[in-house]
Amino acid sequence: MPIFEYRCRKCDHCFEVLIRNSAEESTLQCPRCEGGEPEKLLSTFARSCSSKETLSSNCRPSSGGFS
Repeated sequence: MPIFEYRCRKCDHCFEVLIRNSAEESTLQCPRCEGGEPEKLLSTFARSCSSKETLSSNCRPSSGGFS
């Protein structure tokens, strides 16, 4: 079950939701203002590393930009 990120078009609040099926997504409301039709955001993902891998460049945090 994927977790999606949304932004409310009414109050600009960002929130995450666990979506089990498409019917849940169609009735989704902002938890802050209860506004309908939130915008789905492009999410980033996290990767965990073992202590040995943290020395490699694959697990280093980025400087904030895309590479």
